[in-house]
Amino acid sequence: MTGLDAKQLYLERARRDVAALGVTVEYVTGDIRALPAEWEGRFDAVVNWFQSFGYFDDATDRLLLREWRRVLRAGRRLVIEHANLGSVIRRTPLGAAGYYGPVVQVGEDLMLFQQRSDSVSGRHHMERVVARGGRVERHPYSIRYFSFPELRDWLLDAGFSRVDACGGDGGPLTLESASMIAVAHA
Repeated sequence: MTGLDAKQLYLERARRDVAALGVTVEYVTGDIRALPAEWEGRFDAVVNWFQSFGYFDDATDRLLLREWRRVLRAGRRLVIEHANLGSVIRRTPLGAAGYYGPVVQVGEDLMLFQQRSDSVSGRHHMERVVARGGRVERHPYSIRYFSFPELRDWLLDAGFSRVDACGGDGGPLTLESASMIAVAHA
């Protein structure tokens, strides 16, 4: 197994977590947008989990899919777990522009999220607001949510031969499925 991240902090956390399992993992500091050339055809599987796809612009996200295809052996699979757009739309409160929530309190610290959806771009814009020790920090970010047909078409365009889907629980993908799992065959 190989784990890649641009941040040493996350790699250190992963090393600590996996040490207790007795599993051997190679950890690599790097940019997911430019996987090493020597990784071409190296992997039996690429796993992208916990809604960690869709944070770049569309052109860069399409590049990621092509990179993941490039590093897979023929006949192997890419697995992407992502939010299910149908469920996101169903769970977003009416008039949600500027919607605040949820609010989390730990001790005296507070964290809340300001959110708005953009139906034209398919992006969900968020700002995490943290109040800690008399200071307020703001961390804006956005994520692109996909319907399964759209993600499937992007994966086929990236060179995958077939794409299957299921809900996050392993059952059929429905509008009620909070997440979707796409399995792309190289």
